[in-house]
Amino acid sequence: GTTYTIRLLPIGGYVRMAGMGEDMTEITPGMPLSVELNAVGNVVKINTSKKVQLPHSIPMEVVDFDLEKELFIKGYVNGNEEEETVYKVDHDATIIESDGTEVRIAPLDVQFQSAKLSQRILTNFAGPMNNFILGFILFTLAVFLQGGVTDLNTNQIGQVIPNGPAAEAGLKENDKVLSINNQKIKKYEDFTTIVQKNPEKPLTFVVERNGKEEQLTVTPEKQKVEKQTIGKVGVYPYMKTDLPSKLMGGIQDTLNSTTQIFKALGSLFTGFS
Repeated sequence: GTTYTIRLLPIGGYVRMAGMGEDMTEITPGMPLSVELNAVGNVVKINTSKKVQLPHSIPMEVVDFDLEKELFIKGYVNGNEEEETVYKVDHDATIIESDGTEVRIAPLDVQFQSAKLSQRILTNFAGPMNNFILGFILFTLAVFLQGGVTDLNTNQIGQVIPNGPAAEAGLKENDKVLSINNQKIKKYEDFTTIVQKNPEKPLTFVVERNGKEEQLTVTPEKQKVEKQTIGKVGVYPYMKTDLPSKLMGGIQDTLNSTTQIFKALGSLFTGFS
């Protein structure tokens, strides 16, 4: 069985492997608990929690137990320390932990180390793969929420801010800026570099619109950025809004994030002097 819980840490959740031992319920001799039996007298629930009350359970104090091989629990029932009672534990019995979480016991045959090597390899691979898939879903969702993927490798412009210098000069969304002051424009960086260097100076734009070239004069307004005055015309980069581009944007962001993680891990080993 699989137990699902919502927790703050680790973020995104985790998988508890049967028999791995890091997070197994602690049962010790002398521990008070209660057990619930099935019709044939086998234990089907072991309650170690004070938060949960089982109406038909039997209280007992643990003397000995084995939940991996022999599958039994021995103890004093109802406070009678003169007689030890032994119950057989069902293979699929569950334990209610101190916080109220109910999990299955882990007999040897269902523990992680009892699985075939190929199954263990696939299980270990599935964790990182699911994290990668989750990352792709989240990054793709972010792309959809922002409306598309910003393309900085084109001379086509995106949204033009109303009443800005570009809008007043006649620039329109999706125009292709071929040149500014006879300097060829191939990508958005070329565009911004020239504009920022020329605050309040008229610039001659040659743009392509609907297959035709037009010439416009745009005067960037000045803007103070960290003690430096730059030019600004009020234009956003072009954004791809088609479905394939959005999906590819999610993939690219996921790959970039994964690459940064591996670089950070690598720096832990290469950063020592």
